[in-house]
Amino acid sequence: MIRTLSKGFRQRVALADALLAEPELLILDEPTIGLDPNQIREIRHLIRGLANRHTVLLCSHILHEVEMICDRVLIMNEGHIVASDTTRNLLSLTKGGPRIILEVKGPVDVIGTRLGAVSGVVKVTSEAMGEWQRFTCECEPNTDVGPDLFSLASTEKWPVREMRSERPNLEDVFVKITAGHE
Repeated sequence: MIRTLSKGFRQRVALADALLAEPELLILDEPTIGLDPNQIREIRHLIRGLANRHTVLLCSHILHEVEMICDRVLIMNEGHIVASDTTRNLLSLTKGGPRIILEVKGPVDVIGTRLGAVSGVVKVTSEAMGEWQRFTCECEPNTDVGPDLFSLASTEKWPVREMRSERPNLEDVFVKITAGHE
């Protein structure tokens, strides 16, 4: 009985049922909701494989999933299409470069000023994290200032708890395009 199957297997049965008619267009609404990480990976792989033989329309609010699966993206707001392009072209709309997140201990003003002086850093913001401070360094496009920031922290002997790079993503694009709309 289908009702005795896990959510992941029920998703697969529903997909198999939809494929029996060999449709040209396959519409999938939030296909990974409620699945565990292993099942999500399997469904992603399956969807990519289906795209070789079918037009797949994936509807989802999980923009990270959309970014990992889709070649083209439509962004809707208030029932209207507000953007339609390849994932790569939409990501280029952010016009921003990478962000480096750095959590360190030390004098906030001094650290912020020194980080902002690194070549390629456009803007530095900070947020208190208990006794640690999280600095977000917005960088020029196509730059890699991570080694310079790490070298600075090392030279200044600032204890570093975390350092990571973030690239603009579809969520950033969605927010930019729909900003100001309720």
